[in-house]
Amino acid sequence: MSVESFYLNLSKTQGKMDFDQIYQDAVLNIEFDDTWYVGLTEIFINAKIVQLPRGTPLIRKYFYLDVEKKWLPLAKPYVTKHDISFNSLQQLVEGMNDVLKHFEIRFMLFNNTNKIQIKHFDNTKKKQEKICFYNKLSGLLGFLPNKRYNFDDVGDFPIDLYGGMRNVYIYSSIIKNRRVSDVFSPLLQVIPLNQQSNISHFSYKNPQYVIVDKKLITDIKIYFRDHTAEEISVNKESLYIYLVLHFFKQSK
Repeated sequence: MSVESFYLNLSKTQGKMDFDQIYQDAVLNIEFDDTWYVGLTEIFINAKIVQLPRGTPLIRKYFYLDVEKKWLPLAKPYVTKHDISFNSLQQLVEGMNDVLKHFEIRFMLFNNTNKIQIKHFDNTKKKQEKICFYNKLSGLLGFLPNKRYNFDDVGDFPIDLYGGMRNVYIYSSIIKNRRVSDVFSPLLQVIPLNQQSNISHFSYKNPQYVIVDKKLITDIKIYFRDHTAEEISVNKESLYIYLVLHFFKQSK
C-alpha cells in the first residue's frame, strides 16, 4: 500500500442478520506491508437485546424422597420455547410468572430492595420441593446459579434486567491478541451498554489502536460479546450496525 492512513466504513442493514458479522466486499482486498494499527473511531448500533434466547435452560425443581432421604430432580430443566425480552423489572417478574406458572412457581418483587421472593402456588408442597436457577435466569433474578433454594427464600442480589452485563466487548479477526484481564484475546473496543434505549452511538477521537495481524485482508469478522465472553443475543428483525475503522502505518 502506498497510503499511510485510511478509514474504512462498515455497515449491515439487512433483516434477520446475525449480531456477529463478516464483512466481505470488493474493497476488502487490502494488502499491508510493515506494521499497521487499527482502531474503532465510531460505532452505531440499533439492537434490542434478548435476555433469554430460545433454548435457554431456566429452572429445575427437586423433591424430597423420604424413602431414600435425599433430594431428586422432579423433571428435566425447563428451557425457553422462543426468545424472551423485557423492558422493565416489573415486566421481567410478570413474564417469568407467566412462563413458569405450570410449575406452580411465582415470584414476588420487593420494591424497596428490588429483590425477588420465590413463592409456591400450593403451600402444602413448598417444604417438599426446592428450585435451582440456571446461569442466565439466576443473573436476571438475583439468585446464585445451580444453588437449590427453598420456597419463600429471597434472592441474594437485586433483580437485574441485564444479568450483570454493563458493557459490550467488540472483538475482531484482523488484530493481534492483547491482554484482557488474565487472558489474551483480539479485543478491539469496549463500549458501555445503553440500558435506556435500543440505540447506542459512540465516537472516539483517541481510539485504542491494536496491531493488524494480517498482511492481506479479504474479510473482517466482528464479534460482540458480554462480560462472560458469551454471544449477545438480539432481535435480528430491526438490527442495524455501522462502524468506522481507522488504519495507520507505523512510522519508521
